[in-house]
Amino acid sequence: MPNEKNEKVMRDIVSVAIENGGADAVVIAWSSVTKNVTHTFISAYGNRHACEGLAGELYDRIVVESEEDEESGG
Repeated sequence: MPNEKNEKVMRDIVSVAIENGGADAVVIAWSSVTKNVTHTFISAYGNRHACEGLAGELYDRIVVESEEDEESGG
């Protein structure tokens, strides 16, 4: 559920990534819990194909590598 505060936070993150990091595309995801309800915020900025690539890389790093670590006993 986007709101003005979260949208400003996302814009600020994107600004820093572009201005200081030279980012071409940015994918932002975070969650917060209020009264035992988890809210998820996800936004992508930049070229659609670059954002899809970032999302795929993120999935590989978080999910696939985690599963591989568990399978290897690590």
